Amino acid sequence: MKPDTPAVPRAQRGCEVFIVTGEPSGDFLGAQLARALRRLDAAIGLRGVGSKRMRDAGVELFLDSTTWSVVGLGEALRKYLMLRRRFKAILRELRSSPPDVLVLIDYGYFNSRVARCARRMGLRIVYYFQPRSWSRHPGRAARIAEIVDVIAAPFPWSVKALSGRRAAVQWVGHPLVDVVPSMPPPGPPGDSPLIALVPGSRQQEIRHILPAIAGAARLVARTLPQARFVLTVAPGLARSQIVESLRREGVRAALVEGVEYSAVGQAHAAIVTSGTATLELALLGVPMVVAYRVGIITWLQYQITQALFGRIRYIAMPNILADAPIVPEVRQTQAKPRAIARLVLRLVTDAQRSERMRQDMARAMRLLGPAGAVESAARAVLSVLQAQPRRKVHVSC
Repeated sequence: MKPDTPAVPRAQRGCEVFIVTGEPSGDFLGAQLARALRRLDAAIGLRGVGSKRMRDAGVELFLDSTTWSVVGLGEALRKYLMLRRRFKAILRELRSSPPDVLVLIDYGYFNSRVARCARRMGLRIVYYFQPRSWSRHPGRAARIAEIVDVIAAPFPWSVKALSGRRAAVQWVGHPLVDVVPSMPPPGPPGDSPLIALVPGSRQQEIRHILPAIAGAARLVARTLPQARFVLTVAPGLARSQIVESLRREGVRAALVEGVEYSAVGQAHAAIVTSGTATLELALLGVPMVVAYRVGIITWLQYQITQALFGRIRYIAMPNILADAPIVPEVRQTQAKPRAIARLVLRLVTDAQRSERMRQDMARAMRLLGPAGAVESAARAVLSVLQAQPRRKVHVSC
């Protein structure tokens, strides 16, 4: 259990928090955090970098990061000049109008650089979902604990992994525990199982993995003609490309915005790409097959990283949490329609296999912590306001 949280410090009127994130998952986290901050202290000001969800949560956006998401070196190189311009714009804004607290959310390489420059400016910094927060062995990413003031970590192992450094490390838990509802399992699948197709939230994921997912759905439907499909469309993605991929494979699927829990939670099985959605499905109790495909440059980068720094055993968050292969993973050359379809069919035709996976996932999800994670993160941010006033240091970076 997490220790009791202290009383909330009340911000003086005019105190401001500046939040920076660059991906859809970070935008979701930033929106949840913004609402919790306002609930705890209505006087606080919120500005930052994010997209629609943060704007809807009342954050005044300095920059919109809808198109910033990258996967691997190839995507990073294509967007380098754009991201460099945005990086410099953020530094100019922080220098000209410094906030009382800077909150960085995920988006490791970019936000780590922001953190280093913000430290030289004398800003107080909280990192929420620090780089490689999912790893029990963060390696060089642990250096961020020498730069920031507080790390609000979603997983319990971060306290041990990052201890003894400058930052105060707090395990706040994972916000999905507060967001994903508890749902009863669906009835027996019979001849018409419902299968969720969850291709991810990034455009490059749609490009690389959706054709394989749609192809697998076609093969499943060939074996089970009455099978039904529901496909999640993340905010900001073009429906036309998704519809075209389904049309080419002759797959009919109901489209829903985001991981709509009332629809996806009734699925008998899911095909999902690696990412936050694997946690959402695990919390819903939906048995899954995790498929992962990226561009060739990104895959080569992944292979080099494996060779230099040791093998990454798992890519699916339920497996990472359990430190065991409780859900099947198929990667890159293995992630072909026939292999994916075969694994899905095992889940919908073998009730014992599906129930065993549900039980294993439920045990793994307990490591996400108790309810109240978002409020704990907000309290961690507000506690920084009690520290000594920031030093104003005018530096170039």
